[in-house]
Amino acid sequence: MAKQSVKEAKPVEAKQEVVAVDNQAAALALMEEASGMGFEDVKASDLALPQFKLLQATSAQVKRTEADYVKGAREGLWFDTISKRMFSEIVFVPCKFSTRYIEWTLETLGRLVADHGTDRTLYNKCTRDPKTGNDITPSGKSVIVPTGTWYGLVIGGNEIDPTIVEDKGTYVDLMSQAVLTFAGTAQRTSRRWVSDAQSIQLRRPDGTFFRPSIFAMSYVLASAATKNDQGSWFLPTVSRGGWTLDYKNGRAIYDQAKLFSKFATEMQAQIITAAKDDAPAAQSTYHKPESAGPREDVPLDDDIPF
Repeated sequence: MAKQSVKEAKPVEAKQEVVAVDNQAAALALMEEASGMGFEDVKASDLALPQFKLLQATSAQVKRTEADYVKGAREGLWFDTISKRMFSEIVFVPCKFSTRYIEWTLETLGRLVADHGTDRTLYNKCTRDPKTGNDITPSGKSVIVPTGTWYGLVIGGNEIDPTIVEDKGTYVDLMSQAVLTFAGTAQRTSRRWVSDAQSIQLRRPDGTFFRPSIFAMSYVLASAATKNDQGSWFLPTVSRGGWTLDYKNGRAIYDQAKLFSKFATEMQAQIITAAKDDAPAAQSTYHKPESAGPREDVPLDDDIPF
């Protein structure tokens, strides 16, 4: 990051005084005693969880003729579907990963049939079309799209000012629960990310090793342009951002990530992922991908528990 190192990232701090008292420390302690009260009955279905998605040329937010057009939106930016803010990069602390199996109708503008969650029963019965790379269901009327799904905290990012043409972004602190989805050729990025996260090991004082939690490490997500004979689009890029506990207020981020990791398990049953939303033909798995290998090319360990 040009404007600020991710090592300097920190969760946003309150800008307003919410209690007018002389002893702010005492006020903070008083509010901490009631931490979480009133939210006891909140369930996953009560929340609108932001989805940070990578904008493509086909995205409604990029097209001036669409009702969802957002001024300043351009392909290659990360877009928060709730706040409508855009970022050239985001700093993400993953809390849970799973592969979801999304079923779409077999047509150019596919319609969502079902989100099968982490159940790959129907996917295992699919037949790979050697010409298109599609995983065709036994009915022959739909396809299954494996979708890497990441639940986590966006703790910062380079925010784009829509009033500035080609703005590179200015770093801002965030603390937002979010979900990211990777389908089509973006699945390759997701799989490499999983492999990298699982490769991290730490040494104990006695010399033995252990694998830390998935939220022990933060990651910087950006984008890179790519193309083939089917078209051009942007793919997500992922690189390590640093240990979560090394950030300012890192313990608070770590604790929030630990809590969200448990809550995300319930979230999985509630969220229907729009895996194909903005995928151009070259990126989508129900069109010919960059290389349509045999069925055996699809890993059998898509769901990796952390």
